[in-house]
Parts: sequence; structure tokens; C-alpha cells
Amino acid sequence: PILTGLRAPSIPRGPRSKSKTLLDSAAQETSERHLEPLLGGGLVAEKAGVFRITDLGREELKGARETVQGIRDISVRGLEDGDYERVLRTLEAMIVNLSA
Repeated sequence: PILTGLRAPSIPRGPRSKSKTLLDSAAQETSERHLEPLLGGGLVAEKAGVFRITDLGREELKGARETVQGIRDISVRGLEDGDYERVLRTLEAMIVNLSA
């Protein structure tokens, strides 16, 4: 399962200092920003610093996968083999060209 046993990132402190560093604070802030919507929505639960996907989270993930697959199925309907990949390569080349 996704997120099972996932631990929030931590940054080891050097031997000289046991105080919280700026880097520690930034890592904590980033983790909280990304995990808060998942925790608040009941999609992920935390216990002793370990994050696990909940039953609701699994249901939502399954629904999202089905939606994405449905959109992909509709978008490629009627295309010949290789057309989709060719379009992606073309669009990627155009992005590279415009980014230069």
C-alpha cells in the first residue's frame, strides 16, 4: 500500500549542535504542507511519526486511478498504435523548443 510506513523526512543534526537548524525547520514545514491536506481529509493517519494510508485514502486513490484510466481510454479511442506516443514526443519537443 502507498504510504505504509512512510516517515516524515528528517535531517540529521551534526555532532556539534542538538538544536533545531534552519534546514530542520524547512524540512518540517515542507512535510507539514504536503501532509496536512491528506491528514486533514482523513486520507492518511499518523502514529509516532509513521504515516499510513487509511481505508478512505485507499478508496479515494482507487477512484482517482479509475478516473485517470477512463480519461486516458477516451482520449486515445480511435488512435492507431503508436499515435499517442508520437504525439507525446512531438509535444515534448515543442516544449523544449519554446523553453530554449
